[in-house]
Amino acid sequence: MSPEGTSLHLPSHQRYTCKRCGDGCHIFNEYPLDAESRRRLADLAVEDLLPSELRDAGYSEPAVLDPAKTVLKRRKSDRACVFRDEDMLCSIHREHGLEAKPRVCQDFPFRFLTTPIGVYPGVSFACTAVLENHGDELAGQRDTLTDLYKVSGAVTVRTDPVLLTDLHQLSWPAWERTLGALDTIIRTPNREVGECLAAQAVYLDLFRNLVASLRHDYPAPGGGTKDRPVPWPPDCGQQKDEEAAAAMARQFTGDGDVSRLFDLAGRARAVPVMQRTLLGLMASFRAGLDAGDKRPGRFTAISRILTTWFFQATRLGPLRLPGIPDSFGRRDLEGIAINTNDPEIHDVLQRYFSHALFRQDLLMARNAWIGQRWQLLHYALIRVYAAADALQRGENTASVVSFRMAIRNVEKYFVFHGGFQRLFDQYPALGQLFDAAAAKPTYPATMILDPRS
Repeated sequence: MSPEGTSLHLPSHQRYTCKRCGDGCHIFNEYPLDAESRRRLADLAVEDLLPSELRDAGYSEPAVLDPAKTVLKRRKSDRACVFRDEDMLCSIHREHGLEAKPRVCQDFPFRFLTTPIGVYPGVSFACTAVLENHGDELAGQRDTLTDLYKVSGAVTVRTDPVLLTDLHQLSWPAWERTLGALDTIIRTPNREVGECLAAQAVYLDLFRNLVASLRHDYPAPGGGTKDRPVPWPPDCGQQKDEEAAAAMARQFTGDGDVSRLFDLAGRARAVPVMQRTLLGLMASFRAGLDAGDKRPGRFTAISRILTTWFFQATRLGPLRLPGIPDSFGRRDLEGIAINTNDPEIHDVLQRYFSHALFRQDLLMARNAWIGQRWQLLHYALIRVYAAADALQRGENTASVVSFRMAIRNVEKYFVFHGGFQRLFDQYPALGQLFDAAAAKPTYPATMILDPRS
């Protein structure tokens, strides 16, 4: 449950009503089962709901019959959940109702974050209905979301202060004000979404510098480290956070001129080699997870980084994106037109990155500043995925269909469902490399550069 006195925040500009399309039943690597779901399914004898042809296709027994198993199996043919029937519907749901389904299936596409300032229900853009903005406004579904939150197994609780950087903590009210400013920037009229993300990066850079300046006369208490900074005492710089956040919002997104952020963002030069290298590295390491890649030693990780860097920097090696059947070369992308100003493409990109702010994706990283740099990386990945999808389809232009598929893959492998952050626990050298790249003034302009460069 939420802390006393907090409320349920509702996302704007996003619709969702289940389409009963069955797409969510085949887009994930596994369907985890909690203990209660295993018990419930075993009591229902759900093996009777399995299509008989599954056994002829090489299917053995559902995992729910084995107490040691914690996932549902998938069909070998289309990798769909074994309980999805020929009508693309869940046979458990059909025969026993919504409450009989595994908890993870009941929760999808929602995930909740509980904070001292309220509960934030986020949705996954791996869901077709969410991608297409289908159904009723989520802002009008308060009762439904409240009831789901009470029983959801997808609830994360955050009560500690927000880390703006490794050395700067923020109060939650100051963070809420900052999120509002970042959302205003991403929705700037007549601006391409990539430009808005670069302007957000400038905003956070300025805010970080302002917070550091205000705290210059308030030395941080001793005992802290870069990874675990000690909280500021109430009578020190922390109390100035809300004033600083309010001043920034007024100056750049309120009565001020937001165009100054875009002017500053536009002055930085882009480095195509940096973009190609980072995207190649992230795709390479993420693909290793699906291949069952075990944690290598430092020498092996550095060797892989150097090899990937060489082939991506020189445009000689293929790029392998998880979820795309075939690898392709950088030169293959040159014939694919990418127009992110197309109204439909602009809408889905803007909705996605605005909702990513709402569901607190920035706080899923080590700190909010790094989290925003991840948003820029995700934008670059989405455009490369869209071009690759168009290439696979034999088309010359990346349409809104390709961009939706791109967002779904980025959500699945790198953001909402992928556990991508675990890579940096496994490969410290990769994390250090990303931190060094993200700290460069050229990074934002680089990540919004045309991926065909």
